Amino acid sequence: SSLLIRYGGHRHACGLSISEENLQRFQAQFDRVVREVREVGRRNISCDASLSFVDLTRELVEWLERLYPFGIGNPRPSFLLSPTGLSVVRDRFIRMTDERNRVWHGSLQRQTQIPDAPQYQIVASPILREDMGESFIHLQVRDVLPADNPG
Repeated sequence: SSLLIRYGGHRHACGLSISEENLQRFQAQFDRVVREVREVGRRNISCDASLSFVDLTRELVEWLERLYPFGIGNPRPSFLLSPTGLSVVRDRFIRMTDERNRVWHGSLQRQTQIPDAPQYQIVASPILREDMGESFIHLQVRDVLPADNPG
């Protein structure tokens, strides 16, 4: 903070002002802190419940929509799910299969990485989408974990 003219923010955003002569020193310190944080481990992702794909129904998602509006103080409900198959389709879109061999589609958040593992668990928020007059459940995937992950 000694390099900054002023700074502020909250849990989800920040802003700062810095003089040009302090920029390189700030970048070096910032890079060092980011490396240290990465070494500590992955960020914690919480979810509201563990759920089977069988229980993920249109009625459940419609009921969850009653909790709207979603935002910082009221995040969209998310669930731990265990797909039997998972593959990246295009860039940030994934295709999953469940225990009944049904196909599910989802989108990955920008920072989400898919680990190299034989089986996965996902943390996702279900939303209702409509395309070409048909309504379906789409999964906004917040994290992808190896299935053997204890937490």
